[in-house]
Amino acid sequence: MHEAGLQGIAVYSDAGGDNLHVRLASASYAIGPAPRAESYLRFDRIRRVARRSGAGAIHLGYGKPRVRGSMRADFVGFLVAERGRHAA
Repeated sequence: MHEAGLQGIAVYSDAGGDNLHVRLASASYAIGPAPRAESYLRFDRIRRVARRSGAGAIHLGYGKPRVRGSMRADFVGFLVAERGRHAA
C-alpha cells in the first residue's frame, strides 16, 4: 500500500495489538476480544472503523484460506445488505 501512496490502517483483536500488520499500519483500531466471532467476524465493527478512518479499501488478511474465502463472501454480503438498507 505504501508503494501506491495509500495509507494503511489495521484492525486487531485484543490479543493482536502487537502483530506486524498493526505495527506497520498508519493507524490501528481495536475491534474486540480475541475470539474471531467477537472481533474479526463482527463486520459492523470493521465497517465502522473503515468509515471513521476514511479508508478507501479493506483487505481481509491472510488467515487460513478456508476461513478467508468464506469470510470474504460473508463480508461482501454484509456490505451489499448495508448498502441496500441505506439506499432505501
